[in-house]
Amino acid sequence: MTICIASICENPQDPKIVFSADRMVTDSNGLTFEHGVPKISALTKNHFIMSAGRSSEADQIIQNVGAILSSYEEERLEYLTIKETVDLS
Repeated sequence: MTICIASICENPQDPKIVFSADRMVTDSNGLTFEHGVPKISALTKNHFIMSAGRSSEADQIIQNVGAILSSYEEERLEYLTIKETVDLS
């Protein structure tokens, strides 16, 4: 079982998002163990992604979205909405 949790701490003057994920992996035989690779990846300084499920599929999505975001200007990234970021995948 994978755990990825995110919560918005609403404060109109200074909103924050708090997030966390475990490092547990279940192999094809049902063996569960803690993996050294985190399930949280930084796409930019203010865009993060948490992954669950097949790591190969998640890695491909992260690489694709990361490549798209790397072509954006720094100013544009600061104002990219969550919906716009999700639509990139």
